[in-house]
Amino acid sequence: GGVIIVLSNDLEEAKAIMQQDPFYQNAVADYDYLKFEPTKFLDVIKDLFNKVSLNMGLTEQKNL
Repeated sequence: GGVIIVLSNDLEEAKAIMQQDPFYQNAVADYDYLKFEPTKFLDVIKDLFNKVSLNMGLTEQKNL
């Protein structure tokens, strides 16, 4: 099993990104979509999420 984390405010954009995965393209894995907002994680992950969300111009950034 595995997890693909997509940072997006748009479900359709997230699905389009997931459809680029080779496992999806070759129908060798099942996919479910789950929206979540992390509340606890390592500082290094928090910094990464903040940098990526700022670069993407996401406006719903919360004080992580």
